[in-house]
Amino acid sequence: MNSEPRAREWTETVNGTGLRVEEVGAGDETLVFSSALFTNRALFDAPVAALCGDHRCIRYDHRGQGDSGLGAPQPSTEKVMTNMFGTTFMSDPTRNADREKWRQRFGEQLIPEAMPMLL
Repeated sequence: MNSEPRAREWTETVNGTGLRVEEVGAGDETLVFSSALFTNRALFDAPVAALCGDHRCIRYDHRGQGDSGLGAPQPSTEKVMTNMFGTTFMSDPTRNADREKWRQRFGEQLIPEAMPMLL
């Protein structure tokens, strides 16, 4: 009889920041899932569910994302957006609505403690 793999969660401290980690499944191979900026480990619900029967799956939330803390100061949203979209996008007056849309999206994905970075 096959039982459902048991998940284990904990907070690992890395450089002064508590990162939330989840491990589920067992197997000879380990798969590590690392989410993108402004997402969290839930992004991988489907692949982890599909693979955890034969693999050890580990996923975590990056600093300031999902259930992980902030620890060291976070970059501001403007800096993140400049890095992602470039200075042309950030300085183009015709893209004001687009920038505001992304600021709102980023704000919805952040944990409450990260909100001061939007100021």
